[in-house]
Amino acid sequence: MKKNLILAMGTGYSEADLAPFFNSLNQSGFKGDICYITREQDASALSNFSKVGNIKIHLFREQRPMKKKRIRKIGKFIDAACARYPLLGNLTMDFREKYAFKNACAHLRRHFLIRDILGTLAPDYENVMMTDVRDVIFQRDPFDFDIQPESIYYFLEAEHTRIQSCEKNSWWITEMLGEEALQRLGHNHISCGGTIIGCPSIMHKHFQITTESITKNLRCCNRAGIDQAPHHLIVWDQLVPNIHVIPNRAGIILTMQTTKREHWSITEDGLILVDGEKIPNTVHQYDRYPDATKAILTRYT
Repeated sequence: MKKNLILAMGTGYSEADLAPFFNSLNQSGFKGDICYITREQDASALSNFSKVGNIKIHLFREQRPMKKKRIRKIGKFIDAACARYPLLGNLTMDFREKYAFKNACAHLRRHFLIRDILGTLAPDYENVMMTDVRDVIFQRDPFDFDIQPESIYYFLEAEHTRIQSCEKNSWWITEMLGEEALQRLGHNHISCGGTIIGCPSIMHKHFQITTESITKNLRCCNRAGIDQAPHHLIVWDQLVPNIHVIPNRAGIILTMQTTKREHWSITEDGLILVDGEKIPNTVHQYDRYPDATKAILTRYT
């Protein structure tokens, strides 16, 4: 049977920043591979985590971007020209993608790198998890649930959240996709784009759509968080096959920022519980709560 793969990217992180992620993964029972994407100058922070599974370090060279205002001004001009002359848009896709990759913030640049890595590694793995790093820990093997073949799993934030009630998510969708997209998608739950699990081929398709959205909206390419717009488009317009949408408190991935305090607790030995009994495989955004952060740092560092 093929292994599972965790794909993650981090830039500018110290060994202390990475310790909860890698130390918790080492204790989780995960037996697959890890592909960690980073810059050459940041790779030394991984030196003490060699015991954590089979870590494959993927280095990339960061090009110096233009200033933010200039990026957005030029991007807006290119977007407008391509909208007016569609043939120009088709002919300049390679140039636009290079522009997007060079000038994207790290948060958006990772989508291009992950897409290309998945295109190469897809046949080698059973399932893949793309995850944030700095605010993620693993309490059990993240793939320890009933994963259906040829499927992709998206994870909701707290059950009371809606896209249209969140100022940031509403703005991201309007800015990148337009007001009509917000009207169509706004009633849906918020899904977090920082943790996704699925088979490699469908994951690859997800990142193809995301990078195409960034490339076609160059004015947005250095706005951290705006990848939530194509993420919600993919999830709620079902742009990839075999989508499973998982509630926040199902015990697979707990996204904590919007989760009411009454729904989670901390054990004496620093585990995070959902509804007093379930141990979620993965915990995301724990750093929004000082008591959770203290417990996790005590347990894993």
